[in-house]
Amino acid sequence: MRKQRIGGLFIMQSKVFEIIRLSESGCNKSQISESARVHRKTVRDYISKAKAHNLNSQAVSALSQERYEEIFCGNRAGRKRLHSALDSQEISRDLKKRGVTRRSRAF
Repeated sequence: MRKQRIGGLFIMQSKVFEIIRLSESGCNKSQISESARVHRKTVRDYISKAKAHNLNSQAVSALSQERYEEIFCGNRAGRKRLHSALDSQEISRDLKKRGVTRRSRAF
């Protein structure tokens, strides 16, 4: 079964099927997130992606691995990094300054 990495978690295609199936049965996003044990925003994202591609739960379960990755995984290679790599020397210098703490320094 194909897994997808989201926020440090792997989401299996069967989990996406479960999310869409519960949505079709009339459950709200909070109920689905509790049942599927994923964040409510993840539920929202999957439901919106499935609706954008006119997919029901049966269609999700029948997707090929390539099509599943295309719809639900997106183009990971094309995404830009939001944060540059942390420079440990710069951080050390900043932390040596008076009044600067780890909490006050935005990492």
